[in-house]
Amino acid sequence: MNARHVGAFAFGIFCFLGVAARGAEPTRPSPTRRAPWEWSDDDRLRDRFDPELMASRRAEQRAAVHQMAAAGDTAPIARADHVNVIVGSRHPELFMPWELFDHLMKTISLPDAMQRDYCRRNYSLRAAAMNLPVDFWTRLERVTSEFRQVIAEKYAAESLFRDRDAAQDARARARLAELEPLMCRERSVALELARAEFGRAYFDQFLYVATTPSLTIREVDESAEEHRRIAGGCQ
Repeated sequence: MNARHVGAFAFGIFCFLGVAARGAEPTRPSPTRRAPWEWSDDDRLRDRFDPELMASRRAEQRAAVHQMAAAGDTAPIARADHVNVIVGSRHPELFMPWELFDHLMKTISLPDAMQRDYCRRNYSLRAAAMNLPVDFWTRLERVTSEFRQVIAEKYAAESLFRDRDAAQDARARARLAELEPLMCRERSVALELARAEFGRAYFDQFLYVATTPSLTIREVDESAEEHRRIAGGCQ
């Protein structure tokens, strides 16, 4: 995935309570439809990369953009080079669990304490109907501590970028490249630890309920094989 474009947030950096597209209500499972967290990875990837469904989602997003423009609002544009568009409020089932977990952990591990707390409050509000345990965040932090340490190192490396300092930027890029395999491995381990701590079905439901409403991904270069590799810890 060499060119990931994300609307509504810089992936893993921001969170907010709104939905990704004006006028699109968060998807709620019906009695005859599987809930987003009940899909298998194979089913997610099948529909995510189905050419007809991809074209339909692009058209859907273009229509939403035109509708918002007519109302004097703005929205992420589904440009021609955006091969895949996924709006979480419409198609939450197409996100891979590792993507949502990555976003969750990066937002609740932000260097700024006020931003961290804001994200946690928003996630808790979205998942209010799930009656999260009172110690949910404490337990999640405990079982994901090693992954959060790697995230902290990533944030530290990103902070090294400086305007017009090529040598410093090169060092930052080198450090981020070093961290990438470790990030992938630790993320996979931490996700399984969180599932074991809270129950797989319960934690996956939390991921989809808490994170997808405000997420929009516009992928230029991705593949099912790459998603499977990342889901497996890049082994």
